[in-house]
Amino acid sequence: MPDIISRLLTHWADAGAQPAGGVTEEEIEVFQRTHNIRMPNDLRSYFLKVNGMKSDWHCDQDGNGFTFWPLARLHCLGPVAYPGPGESTDCPTFFVFADYLTSCWDYAIGLWSREREGNAILLINSPNKIVANSFSEFVDLCVLDSPQLYPHGK
Repeated sequence: MPDIISRLLTHWADAGAQPAGGVTEEEIEVFQRTHNIRMPNDLRSYFLKVNGMKSDWHCDQDGNGFTFWPLARLHCLGPVAYPGPGESTDCPTFFVFADYLTSCWDYAIGLWSREREGNAILLINSPNKIVANSFSEFVDLCVLDSPQLYPHGK
């Protein structure tokens, strides 16, 4: 079974979407220090190898209308209220990393100050909705064009 990055790149290629090209370890370390977060391994690997889609209207969306952003474009939302398990004062910092049809709606990943399991992916809408529990799960849902990714299903 191909890894998550291979599946994503194959999915993009089918629609003519092109990767921007990986970032360096140093760029990831600077991003993590700047925002006091730790990237999970799947997200870190994605930025090292792929780093989002090229910023060119000819090749910046997959066949379903999703755009994955390069590291330099990530937008910090800060801590965001979301329907998570239990009440806690320990909140992740959310970063918008993808959008649908030129930001009809956006997707943000919650990143923590230390490595830990679970990085909720939110559909930023009203109300916010958890659509995946990891970057890898989000990619799988995109490749499948899952109704789970849309505000009201598909």
